[in-house]
Amino acid sequence: MSELLKKDTEYRFRDLKMNGYFSVSTEGQSKRPGVLIVHDAFGLDSHCIGIADRLATRGFAALALDLWGDRRQFTSSDDVMNTITDLLNDREMWMGRVEAARQSLVAQPSVDGTRIAAIGYCLGGSTVLEFARFGGDIKGVVSFHGGLDLVGTDWDSARVKARLLVCTGAEDPLVPWAALTGFQDNVRRGGVNWELDIYCRAKHSFTRPDAAMRSTPERSGHDPQADRRSWRAMSNFLDEVFEG
Repeated sequence: MSELLKKDTEYRFRDLKMNGYFSVSTEGQSKRPGVLIVHDAFGLDSHCIGIADRLATRGFAALALDLWGDRRQFTSSDDVMNTITDLLNDREMWMGRVEAARQSLVAQPSVDGTRIAAIGYCLGGSTVLEFARFGGDIKGVVSFHGGLDLVGTDWDSARVKARLLVCTGAEDPLVPWAALTGFQDNVRRGGVNWELDIYCRAKHSFTRPDAAMRSTPERSGHDPQADRRSWRAMSNFLDEVFEG
C-alpha cells in the first residue's frame, strides 16, 4: 500500500473558518484527479476521513470538507434540523462553502484542477447534487443515500457541468418513492447526464457500519451488499468522468 500525505487544510467562506482533511498518495509526481467528500448532517468525522484515505490509495487527491466550520459535531437532532433549515434558506451560502472547499482542493500542488468530482453522504449527498445543479465546476457527483427533497427542482444542461450518480436504498424512509420519481422527472426535463441506482433492502445510511447506533434501526442500517455495490459503482463512475 502506498504511503499517504495527510494533513488538515484550513479555508474560509465569509467569516466562517473551515478545517478540512486532505489525503493523497506520495507515490509519483503527476497531478491527480481531485475528489471532494461531503459529510452528513452531524459533521466531519472519522467516516469521511477514512473515505478520503481510501480514495487516496486509489490514486485520487481527496479533501473531506468541513461544512459547519471548526470541525463542529452535532449530537442533537434539533441542532441538525435547525442547521439544515439555515442552508435551505440561504442556498448561496450553502454552495459558497462547497465552492470554497473546491478552491482549496484545486490549490493543492498535487491536484489536477481540471479534473474534480464530489461525493457526499446523507446531507452530503444532497449537497453535491445541489452543487451540480448550481453549475459547480466539477466533472461529476455521487450521492450516497442523499435526501432528494432538499435538492432544487430546476435542472438545466446549459448550466450543469457535472454528470450525476445517485445511490439510494429501496427501504430508505428519508428518500420516498415520490422523491425518486420527482428527481427523475426534474433531471430528465433538464437534459442532464444522470444515473440512479436503487439497492434492495437498503435503509438510510447504508454505507455506515455504525448507522443503526446513530439513528433508529427502523430508519437506518448498514447494508454490506449495498455498500460494496455503491462503492464499485462510484469507482467506475469516477474512472469514466475523469477519462472523459
